[in-house]
Amino acid sequence: MKNTVQYLSFYPEADGLVFPQELPEDYYSLGKFYVFVNGNGCLAHRYYFDAEDEGKDVRLTLERQKNSPSSNIYIVRTKKYGIFPFVIEPTHYQYVGRLQNLQSFRLFRVIPLNLAKLEEACMRYRFFFCGANDL
Repeated sequence: MKNTVQYLSFYPEADGLVFPQELPEDYYSLGKFYVFVNGNGCLAHRYYFDAEDEGKDVRLTLERQKNSPSSNIYIVRTKKYGIFPFVIEPTHYQYVGRLQNLQSFRLFRVIPLNLAKLEEACMRYRFFFCGANDL
């Protein structure tokens, strides 16, 4: 789970992030992509990023663009749809769900840098990133 992009939702009553299935029944919240980072705050060189391609689950690699440990620009390369760039930035929100072992990790948000390309891939080819939901 540590090196996998997760899909988490904001839960205002707890002022933090949870997996969607940890939200109360009949409660809905927009989710975003995050990675869990250990106490030293160092980002991994690569993360797995789950997606759906024409109805099929696929696992892609989100990889640091430059070999520098200080770089926070990452890309996903696909054979059919090209390159999707992302930036990974710290967030002040913590995971506040049921999994106690995750509450000590820092969360970093995975932010797409080209929303238009993501929307086009979704609408034209039914390709989209969904992130993992490892609850």
